Amino acid sequence: MSIAKVIEVIAEGETIEAAINNAVEEASKSVRKIKSVYVENINAKVDDGKVTPEAQRIVAGRLLAKGGFNINSTSVEAWIAVLSAAKKKRPVTMPGGSSLKAQAPGEHVVSRNPNPVLAADSEDSRWLGYRELTDAQIRELAVAIVQQVKKRGPFRSLGEFVNRRLTTDPEMALYGAIQAALEDPSVTINADYRGAGKEIIAADIDGTNYEFPEAALGSRYQGTPVYINQADILTPIAPIIQARSDTFVVRGYGEALSSDGTRVLARAWCEAVVQRVPDYLDPTTDSAEVALDDLQSPANRTFGRRFHIQSFRWLQEAEVS
Repeated sequence: MSIAKVIEVIAEGETIEAAINNAVEEASKSVRKIKSVYVENINAKVDDGKVTPEAQRIVAGRLLAKGGFNINSTSVEAWIAVLSAAKKKRPVTMPGGSSLKAQAPGEHVVSRNPNPVLAADSEDSRWLGYRELTDAQIRELAVAIVQQVKKRGPFRSLGEFVNRRLTTDPEMALYGAIQAALEDPSVTINADYRGAGKEIIAADIDGTNYEFPEAALGSRYQGTPVYINQADILTPIAPIIQARSDTFVVRGYGEALSSDGTRVLARAWCEAVVQRVPDYLDPTTDSAEVALDDLQSPANRTFGRRFHIQSFRWLQEAEVS
């Protein structure tokens, strides 16, 4: 008979590896023969009651991300799903700095403060409250983000996605991808805080010597909780976004031609879901944690890590046309 026990431990450390090891040591006081640990969205193997001190070097062979979202996605519906994480959330306010009070479930709640003082329906809430976005505004933002992904991507890191580009192109140098999407005229999220009398214009900074004057322009409400910025959007989704994927949808097409090559006799479409795993193609020669430059197997040097086919199906023409 096999017995598995799950316990939760909170631990600290100067590095993630140190924190994990401290958690394992604490858990070992009540549980023996620990085989693995789960740290938020990360799995790590345990050997002899210790997480290897070289974890930062062999991470590809030890870790798998669960439920990550690829920022290079060009699916509007996928971005809507991710951006809707706070739909029907119940904001908790602290009116007058006194006791906490749960508000009615909102639409898409965006709050820069964990416990705002006011709700979203007063002029003072510009500084002390929160915002609620509509389904239509979330869709507008998703469409604009996809446009930015197509324009700027593929992103090789989260840094490329979040930060502005160090370039002479003013459009790329002014904002990161999400902020650029928020500033898109077709996105109405901040429309009430833009326009005549609400923006800093070139005349307002006349006489200054800014290296990049375009960065000084924009809404006078930027920085207030009511003006949604990139950080507000990133905060709830930061734990799940990543710049690469381990699971892919691959589609293929084939056709059979007549003997003279002039007519198509048959066509076929297929779709496979494949997942990359830590093991190399030839796991008997090289273990999963071996660095690329140290690989011994020619097959592993050529093809890298193994892919597993998770599902396969034939498609109808209507599904791809």
